[in-house]
Formats: sequence, structure tokens, C-alpha cells
Amino acid sequence: ALRMPLHAQVPPGIQAELSALGRVVAARETADLYRPLFGPGRMDGVTVVKDSAYGGDSRQILDIYRPTAAVDAALPVLIFFPGGAGAKQMSGINGDVFYGNVGAWGVRNGLIVVVAQYRFGGQYPWDAGAQDVAAIVRWGKAGIAGHGGGPEGVVGMGQSNGAVQLATYLGHGSGRSEEEAGLRGAILMGGAFNLLPLRLSVPDRFTGTGGRGVPPPPMLGAPPVP
Repeated sequence: ALRMPLHAQVPPGIQAELSALGRVVAARETADLYRPLFGPGRMDGVTVVKDSAYGGDSRQILDIYRPTAAVDAALPVLIFFPGGAGAKQMSGINGDVFYGNVGAWGVRNGLIVVVAQYRFGGQYPWDAGAQDVAAIVRWGKAGIAGHGGGPEGVVGMGQSNGAVQLATYLGHGSGRSEEEAGLRGAILMGGAFNLLPLRLSVPDRFTGTGGRGVPPPPMLGAPPVP
């Protein structure tokens, strides 16, 4: 059984500091605030296998977080797809606070965690990230048992841009064959996506984000409509 708490509260001191920052995106400042909570003891009992390759591109690597002690049965697997440029560790000082904490949290709650890096940017095809999701899922099903995970209990979790790539994999089948058994479940956090495999026609003007009369926003990460 998983030992996950139902919810977690921001410590009052950190809450006050976050409020003082205001309504801004301040990744480095936020990392500075949380860094004291992610001390050496956070990794006790956690083994990390870094930079495992799942493809030929230098960006196609991932980290595996697993219990240091032997387990009696295969554990559920969480594959985490980061946001931003898709790097498995955020750049800059204290970048390990963001995604390393996901791995440590998962292991402490009975999971094997894979923090996956994927291709993203102008030098790659528009759905390269989604193709990498498919490759990582195949990698997990073939090899996660060697790290103590159960290949039939794999769940994907994408945050921001990672949610976009995961949703594209789910909805458009990028890099996935019709016969391929996909994920057991998926968690999409804060992404902009359309899970429908076909485009729906929309009026030129609609009532939505921004108010009446605002043109519909473009679908993030999708090819232009012909």
C-alpha cells in the first residue's frame, strides 16, 4: 500500500516569503527558500542511477530513484516529465530541489521514480518530446523490473511543458504503435493541450480566456493547421 499523504501544507515561514515575492515566476528565489528542507537526510535510503540513456541524442537521458534496501515485490513506477525546456535537473544554484525532491518523495512513499529528460526546441520536430515519452514508456516496460519496478504499473506525470508532451503522446499517438500498451495512468499538471486526436473547428471569436471577443489561443506545440 502507498503511504502518500492526502495533502501537504506550505510551512508558514516559507508561505510568508513566497507572499513577499508577489505574483511572479521566481524559480531561483523559490529554490533558495526550499533548499533547507532538502538536506542530506532527504536522500537517506534512496539510491539514484543518473544519466541512463534511452536514445541516441544527448538529451535522451533519465534518472532513476529507487529504494536502497531490497524490496519484496515490484513497486509501482512514476515517470516524471519536467516542464520548461525538459531538462531533468533545473539549471542554476539549488536546481536539484525541484526534481530531485520528486524522486526522493516517491521512493519514501513506495514508488520507483524516473525523472525523464526529453528533446525540446527549434532544432527538433514539434512532437519530439512526445516521441521521447513513447520511447521512455517502452524503456520502462522493458527495463524497469531491473530497478525493482513493476512494468504493468507505470504512471506518467507531466508538469507544464512536460504535461504538453505527455498529453501529445496520449492524444496523438506520437511514436506509439496501435498495438503498444501505454501507461496505466497519467497526471497532467499545468499544461496547455488538447487531448483530442482530431482538430475541432472553432468560431473565429469565442467567449473564453480574456473575455468575449478574444480570438482562441493557438494549441501549444502543435503543427500549423493547413
